[in-house]
Amino acid sequence: MKLLLILTIFNLSTETLRTIRTLYNSAIDSETSAIKLDDYLKTFKADDALIIGYLGANKMLLAKYAIMPNQKYAYFSEGRQKLDKAIGLEPSNLELRYLRYSIQLNSPSFLGYNKNIIEDRAALINGTSGLSDHDLKVKIISFLVVSGKLSDAERSLLK
Repeated sequence: MKLLLILTIFNLSTETLRTIRTLYNSAIDSETSAIKLDDYLKTFKADDALIIGYLGANKMLLAKYAIMPNQKYAYFSEGRQKLDKAIGLEPSNLELRYLRYSIQLNSPSFLGYNKNIIEDRAALINGTSGLSDHDLKVKIISFLVVSGKLSDAERSLLK
């Protein structure tokens, strides 16, 4: 009975994570999806680093859709604080590093949110071979390759 309960909890968390990732990927190009993800994430206790990280990353995406500059900056600042807090809680979590890396690569330089690009890229390149989550591994490798920021030596480490 205990084993069944543990497996059920594991499956729920796996399905939840799949939902969060799907909504996040849609939120990149859809304000409606970003709002849905924000609402969905708020239903969880914000004590899990991955939930905090996605809350932060999504807030930064919501900044993209805000009209007023002060609202854009407020969303971005709140998101940055949450994402950095999440990484502080779990610095070896590659999914959190992936979120930060992708945001820092795409953030306007005047925001100054680009200090961890080299560090995060190295963590992602060196850590992907040990990932057991195949979907996450493919997503990270694909982003690294498409972003065009890899040397030939780094690219060979990803194979």
